[in-house]
Amino acid sequence: MAESFLLNTSALISFLQAELERLRDRALLGEESFAIVAAETRLRRDAIEVRGFARAEYEAARKTAASDPERALVRVERARRADPSRRAAWDLELELRGRIADESGATTLCEEGSKQFPDFPTPDEHRARLAASANVPADLAAARAALDRGEFEQVVARCTAILHANPDQFDATVMLAFACQNLGRAAPALSLYQRLCTLQPDNPVWRQWVANVEKRLKSVPEPAATPALVFLSEG
Repeated sequence: MAESFLLNTSALISFLQAELERLRDRALLGEESFAIVAAETRLRRDAIEVRGFARAEYEAARKTAASDPERALVRVERARRADPSRRAAWDLELELRGRIADESGATTLCEEGSKQFPDFPTPDEHRARLAASANVPADLAAARAALDRGEFEQVVARCTAILHANPDQFDATVMLAFACQNLGRAAPALSLYQRLCTLQPDNPVWRQWVANVEKRLKSVPEPAATPALVFLSEG
């Protein structure tokens, strides 16, 4: 839909450019006025084309991030440079640089990104996250074991700790959503399923869970949130 909008807008601008030329040729528009309006029109068309390119490169990178992170990194970097205002491209590039262990590139990206976006991690914050993520495999394994035993409070404690250090950790988000749901904490579960929709936008399962939990929230009173889950309901 967005690509179609960009194409239609670009076509409209081309049509307006042609109309301006027709008015000029018929002496209904002065040369100076034509030059000013035509220059502004060209700038707008160029901006639209750049945004379209950036979006296409980002989507291509997102789709290949899991299977080919190095190629995805090349494309998402193009997207970021073409349209620096697109925050999602910065986030994906940082994630991909982490996957291929490009610490130097990640540090440079954090230096630039933290100036562009107030909540983008600084180099020090990124290094702190990396240090915390070193324990993630063991913590995830412990959370899965607790989940298998039905110890949902343990799952909540471990996955919440993981997500504090790694907000986009997919497996921890899934397990925490499931644990919250089993504990009757629908509001945090809803926030987590909505987050999963963002992390996996092409997976219809998460959208269905969002709908299910929203329906439950309308019919069942929500118990008080535990301190470990306050940050989820506020986020």
